[in-house]
Amino acid sequence: MNEINEPEYPPQGTIICDCTPEGKAEAAARMERCREALGNPEPADFLSRLIMELNWQYQAWVSMIAADQWFGIRVEQFDAGQKYRVECDRVEDGLVAAWEFFSKTCSPGAGFKAALAPGKVTESEKRP
Repeated sequence: MNEINEPEYPPQGTIICDCTPEGKAEAAARMERCREALGNPEPADFLSRLIMELNWQYQAWVSMIAADQWFGIRVEQFDAGQKYRVECDRVEDGLVAAWEFFSKTCSPGAGFKAALAPGKVTESEKRP
């Protein structure tokens, strides 16, 4: 998925696969953590709420959803230069993994701080 050879996280070849019991359990646990953090939205509202959370809390946008045998997801925090890319069997699992990445590496609102003072998110703005 890294066709433009820019540094991204995680490394090339990372996939969220639900073809094994372990993969399904890991994806389900990540999904549950995300749903709880978002206030347990109704299933029909979940993806909209997730996209808004990425946008408003981390100023990160879904810049790609591609499909072939599975999906390729890219979410970018343009002002801070962070990118998250993952391949997945289900779009929701890839977007939740991106949310988890940004929630662990950026303070909520860090994207807007960086937009006001251009540059990368500083170490002090990242979550422990």
